[in-house]
Amino acid sequence: QRRSRPAKLILPGRFSFTQLIAFIKCPLQYKFAHVMKVPVRGKAMFSFGKTLHNALHRFLLEKDRTFEKLEEIYKAEWLDEWYESKTQREEYFKLGQKTIKNFYEEFVKTKPKILSINGQPALEQDFNIKIGGHTLIGKIDRIDETKEGVEIIDYKTGSAKEKLRPED
Repeated sequence: QRRSRPAKLILPGRFSFTQLIAFIKCPLQYKFAHVMKVPVRGKAMFSFGKTLHNALHRFLLEKDRTFEKLEEIYKAEWLDEWYESKTQREEYFKLGQKTIKNFYEEFVKTKPKILSINGQPALEQDFNIKIGGHTLIGKIDRIDETKEGVEIIDYKTGSAKEKLRPED
């Protein structure tokens, strides 16, 4: 009886932050998700995060930047997937309403100037950073112009952390 040899795995030349975190947490999780590409059931937090990212992106492309317009966009972008119950869906929807209200109040107060790249606002910008023989890839939500240069904005929908740990 012949034994088959395990296939050699070749590391990709490009990694995302999500891939690195998956590997640090559990190399087997990384293998299932990013090598074998085993599908997993989505989570409510993913739908919620995607809804808010899409809504803010669309809003920032608008000429009409009123709160009413942001609310309209939020409702239109709402992803009604992966919620475990009607109650959970409603809680997330209300949290989103509070989140966009806070975003809008801060946006109006600070009046950020979004950087323009080739005549387009710097929103959802892909990036590649070469480190050694590998490339770290990702997406920047927004880049604002400041007096000092630029500020990179990364929207987060999870709970805020009081203090960052080294792995963060």
